[in-house]
Amino acid sequence: MDISIAFAIFITSFAGLAYIIGRKLSFLRVLPRNDEAMERMKQELRERLKNSAPARYLHSPDLLLQTILSKTRIISLKAETKTSKWLEQLRQKSQKERTELEGDGYWEQLKGKKKGGKKKKEDTPA
Repeated sequence: MDISIAFAIFITSFAGLAYIIGRKLSFLRVLPRNDEAMERMKQELRERLKNSAPARYLHSPDLLLQTILSKTRIISLKAETKTSKWLEQLRQKSQKERTELEGDGYWEQLKGKKKGGKKKKEDTPA
């Protein structure tokens, strides 16, 4: 069922295209050919293509290489800047955590536990 619907749509689309093209071709056959105008259009097209950016790159491979290398350099410099910022943020975060741990006396507590085990309570006179 699905195939028959798709096939019917294909046939009607093809018939519509054939009808439109047939009408346009009959209209174009009636028009007079103007070779001078066609040559002028071809010449303008050639000039546009000759002066376009892709044509310049294809004509001069050195220019293409130079452009590729400069864009690659820009991208690598941007990546280097980004990684440098990330490293700086990580260093600041690490430094902040280190100062917080030192301020809590955490390391002194660990040193005390390691040396004498548990700290003894001082005897207080009763």
